[in-house]
Amino acid sequence: MSSMIDTLAIAKRLQKAGDTAEHAEAVAEVFGMVLQENVVTKTDLRDACEKLDKQIDTVAARLDGKIVGLDGRILGLEQRGEALAARYESRLSRAVLTLFVGLTGVISLATSLLMTHVK
Repeated sequence: MSSMIDTLAIAKRLQKAGDTAEHAEAVAEVFGMVLQENVVTKTDLRDACEKLDKQIDTVAARLDGKIVGLDGRILGLEQRGEALAARYESRLSRAVLTLFVGLTGVISLATSLLMTHVK
C-alpha cells in the first residue's frame, strides 16, 4: 500500500520549524513507515468482515444444530408427560369408579338396614 500521508509535506513543515533537511526527511520517512504498517485499508476491513461472517455462520450452524437437538428432547419430554398424564388419568378414573361403586354399595346396605328397622 502506498502511504496515505504526504511525507514530503511533513519534511518541509519540519524544515520550516527549524529542523535540518536531513533530520526532517528522516522523521517524515519514519512517520510514514509507522503509519503504513498500522493503517487499515478497505481491503483489510473487507477481509476481516468476511472472516467474521464465516465465523458467525459457523457458530449459527452449531447453534441451529443444538436447537434442533433441544427441540427433539423437548418433544420427547412432552410425549412422556402426556403418557404419564394419560396413565394417571386412567388410574384416577378407575379409582373414582371404584369409590362410586363402593359408595353405592354402602348406600344400598344402609337403605336395607334402615328399611328393616323401620318395619
